[in-house]
Amino acid sequence: MTILLELLWSLAAVGLALYLGLALTRQTPEEYPERVLPLWFLTATVHWAGHNADLPVLLYIPAGLLLMGVIRLAFHTSVLYSWATAALSLTALETIELQRLAKVPPVIALALLLLPSVFARQGMTLLPEETGLELTGEQRRAVRFDLHMGSILAALAAVQVWLCGLLAAGDHLASGTLWTLLAASAVLCGLLLLFVRLVSFDTVHRVEAVVDKQYQKELLNLMQVIRAQRHDFNSHIQALAGMLDQKNYDEFHAYLTQMLQLTYTMNDILPLHSPAVSAMLNSFREMAVQKRIAMEVSVTDSLEHIPCTVYEINTVISNLLQNAVDEVEGKPKGWIKVSILKRGGKHIVKVTNPCEASPEDISQMFQPGYSTKKSHSGIGLATVERIVTRCGGSVYPEWKDSTLSMIVKLPAFQKYE
Repeated sequence: MTILLELLWSLAAVGLALYLGLALTRQTPEEYPERVLPLWFLTATVHWAGHNADLPVLLYIPAGLLLMGVIRLAFHTSVLYSWATAALSLTALETIELQRLAKVPPVIALALLLLPSVFARQGMTLLPEETGLELTGEQRRAVRFDLHMGSILAALAAVQVWLCGLLAAGDHLASGTLWTLLAASAVLCGLLLLFVRLVSFDTVHRVEAVVDKQYQKELLNLMQVIRAQRHDFNSHIQALAGMLDQKNYDEFHAYLTQMLQLTYTMNDILPLHSPAVSAMLNSFREMAVQKRIAMEVSVTDSLEHIPCTVYEINTVISNLLQNAVDEVEGKPKGWIKVSILKRGGKHIVKVTNPCEASPEDISQMFQPGYSTKKSHSGIGLATVERIVTRCGGSVYPEWKDSTLSMIVKLPAFQKYE
């Protein structure tokens, strides 16, 4: 009976701890029951076995590293978010153990444990949405961002070491002393987690400001192209009229064909609902011209009713395009085809290009950190999958005759702000 009660205690404690860790780092555990349930039972089993075997409390630290690795594989998150989730989960679990050790009245213990749950349900997260600097191309800012995130890792590690120390020394402390240390720990941990929240949100706001500046630059470039076309329109009409008057029909046909080609190139991206997406596609098309890559864009859907923000859809498309550019750059007759359409009630983004990847490479391309190129961090496609999955969509590759197509499908519905 005692073993059964201990097992039930482990299931309850670990379940609450995992929920808090996942929710406070925006992993939305309700949306991933097929990933959370195995993790829950595995962690609860390890916790129960550790208690029955009287293993040292300090094993929480290597257990946290193991939990971080499992979370990283299950949710395809970065090292920071994986460690933050593991650290917060273990912090909640250690807090439960301390409350049981100090014999805290059940009402107080329940209130302390339910308070973070309420914050998580209301969206009061410790860390913001994962963000990156892939659109800015500024290595200096990326290094600064990593340093700020490193300070968060250090803060969470400090919380772990302190709570583990309290648990290890709890049996040798008087009840009053343990209560005092528990109260002081709650205050210190609260202040430290507040610091983590302030630093992380401030850092991400700085990154978003840089990305917004990049968007403004791309939009300005797009507007300049449109204005140039409008400014040159009268000159083109006069040139065509002169050729007709002189009956130079061959020159007239060649000139009109070139003029229409330039017009079609710009009109291809104008149907998109967001100017920022159009500007991003225009920037990649200009990059393709500079790298002598033939890039064809076909847009028959405006992407107006998609379940994600402009930043997120730009991140998805830009990562796919950057991978395609890197794959065909420097190769003779390199080409990329981008299709944005709507089929079966879903928004579809398809990026196709020649590819020399092996079936093994394709099967691992969504794994965080995996890349066939030395200069890549291997987080681009993992980020794409995370965004698309969270929005209720899917992303998958199609490989045929040395041609790779990356296909993103997003549900279509009216998005409410």
